[in-house]
Amino acid sequence: MNLCDRAILLDHGRIEKLGAAKDVSDVYLSAFYADQQNVEGGASQETLNPEQPEQKTCDAADFRDMRQDFINASNLRNDLEIHPFKPDAESFGDRGAEIISVLLKDEHGNPLSWCIGGELVRLEVICRANREIYSPLVGYFVRDRLGQDLFGDNTCVTTLQVGPLTVHSGELYVATFEFRMPVLSEGTYCILVATASGTQQQHIQHHWIYEAVVFQSHAVNFCNGLVGIPHRKITLTKEQDTHCRRINT
Repeated sequence: MNLCDRAILLDHGRIEKLGAAKDVSDVYLSAFYADQQNVEGGASQETLNPEQPEQKTCDAADFRDMRQDFINASNLRNDLEIHPFKPDAESFGDRGAEIISVLLKDEHGNPLSWCIGGELVRLEVICRANREIYSPLVGYFVRDRLGQDLFGDNTCVTTLQVGPLTVHSGELYVATFEFRMPVLSEGTYCILVATASGTQQQHIQHHWIYEAVVFQSHAVNFCNGLVGIPHRKITLTKEQDTHCRRINT
């Protein structure tokens, strides 16, 4: 998607799809997951319920970029316009469960229509089970306009720590991801979200939405690379003369 404008998807020598690289890649990914599930016949209850050792967690103190107040008061502020969740966006999956809501919220739980790069946000994904689901998983990726995955995560490790859930038909389950929004170059971005059940290695894809939420970065900050990461501390100091002489000798 980054190198090509157009692509061809071949299936046993027959052209299955011809068009924009991103569109063809999305069709390939959908077909890949469908084939994996058909070949393996889904994951058995035994393989979906492995015994996992208890794991301990430790919470690191949150931090704020030392430059954030200065940046927010200047023309360097990274403003992000967030568009509403698109439930009818292109998707695939067997719909054993489906995603019914995707929201970006502030640290107090208020829905956001605008946010600032470097600030703390929460991504909330609400899913509804259409049949009994054992060990549901939820994940997301943030993609740029070329379809490159910039960052993302899922609930797999959380499931290992607290144990798998069983969700009955009609019940809801909610995944929340809390992170500091990176600084993003000017352009259009989207959040891909998905829910499955099973394990990281073997799972059934229930609902995968390619562009669940689209957002626009309106300001160019001093972003180096694909994303700018908030830094706890940046220093520039002058060492003592004796230390400098020691290095020179």
